[in-house]
Amino acid sequence: MTVILNKTQWLARVSVIAQIKTPASELDHHILRDRLAECDAVMRAAPFNLRNDFGEFREDDLQKAARQHASAIEAKGIHWPRPRYARVHAHFDLAVHIRAIDELLRDYDLRNHAVTRNPKRWKDSAGMTYVIPTRRPRPLDARAGDGFRAGYNKRGTIRHRVVPAEVDGLPVKVVISGKLGMSRAHRPIQGGGAVFPGLELDCEKKNQRFIVTGIRCGDVARTIRDQISALTDCHLLVWPELTIDDDALKAMSKSLKGASRSSVQARSMRKRTMRSWPARASRTCV
Repeated sequence: MTVILNKTQWLARVSVIAQIKTPASELDHHILRDRLAECDAVMRAAPFNLRNDFGEFREDDLQKAARQHASAIEAKGIHWPRPRYARVHAHFDLAVHIRAIDELLRDYDLRNHAVTRNPKRWKDSAGMTYVIPTRRPRPLDARAGDGFRAGYNKRGTIRHRVVPAEVDGLPVKVVISGKLGMSRAHRPIQGGGAVFPGLELDCEKKNQRFIVTGIRCGDVARTIRDQISALTDCHLLVWPELTIDDDALKAMSKSLKGASRSSVQARSMRKRTMRSWPARASRTCV
């Protein structure tokens, strides 16, 4: 779980990263993977106001600086984009550093065959993070639309996805789905949709919108437990987002942990829960 730091704490973390150097002679895909995982964790720990500022970075500025920095790292080894760390530039410099490592790691993976579709090769040396090469780079031309002004999650890395190996005590298993064009019968991914029988929403109208102020149904926690225990071979289970508040999330987490500890079924348990945004006491919808 990512702990969000205040600005002073975060800048101190970045300054530590800025001082770490690795000679060019020691560069390999393991070193670069660890570096990308570490820098990504620091970026995600940034205060909310700084994370929002990432959207103000011009994409052409990022790309130009990252290309120059990547070339410098190949020649001189891992070092900070500027000769001296400067607090005022820390956020942009970290973004550039991540982009440069992201690009270099792809090249080193190809040279050392680490891009092979084997999730074990994608873990960092601490075993805490997957740094997964993408099949194709994230599009950042005109097709990306708002991608040029998007935040870190949308364009922080182009060649890789950084995924924790554990979430809230539950291990994350990377499942390779195969080609998107594969017939449904041969796809290894199974998904399901969960519903609550007899569900009723309490709504309050507000101009052309409405606010969901409450839900009425049976025992939500028990229903979630039953749904999870009945779908042990399901990779993906989706609940209607307006029905999922903090209590429902706690029930999911508890049920998933219980299922992962069960004997036979635990070996095939590969679930993820999804919703569009964090639940709040009241929800505004169009």
